Amino acid sequence: MSQVDVAAWVEIGAGLVTALGFPFAIFSYFKRKRIEARFAQRAADENAYAKLFDDYNDFLKLVIENPQVNLADEPLAASERMGSESDPFLRVKAISMFNIFLSIAERAFLLYKNASVTARREQWDGWQTYIVDVLSRPDIREMYDSHKSTYDRSFVVEVDQWLAQAARSPLP
Repeated sequence: MSQVDVAAWVEIGAGLVTALGFPFAIFSYFKRKRIEARFAQRAADENAYAKLFDDYNDFLKLVIENPQVNLADEPLAASERMGSESDPFLRVKAISMFNIFLSIAERAFLLYKNASVTARREQWDGWQTYIVDVLSRPDIREMYDSHKSTYDRSFVVEVDQWLAQAARSPLP
């Protein structure tokens, strides 16, 4: 084999490497970018979940300090609640705590709305049950009805559907 033949074969080989390598490099680049984006999204989701739970825990501290507002997991009997209608300061506190509750519920809804099926199955059902339970209380429902226009429309529509469903078939 002469030097010309070897040079021709080297040139053909170089052309093949270029022809096959360039598309492979592009494919590898975009695949890597997808993986990086997936990891970045997962990290952002985990940070959002952590922030949501931190805010919820801060809210629970308010509930512990102010049980008469009736936003705890376990509802108070009417005789246990302090009459906010006769105490304007308690009314302001109740409305403020209610808005904190509903803001956290709204953020949970928006966060879980686009979450994976697993995340929704493992976490969202508890949030939904809690939201419906609290909003089904007459005193809290009154606050919800008077403030719901300030929240995300899709959240309000969904919550109204849950409340209608709960009214038709209350939990045992």
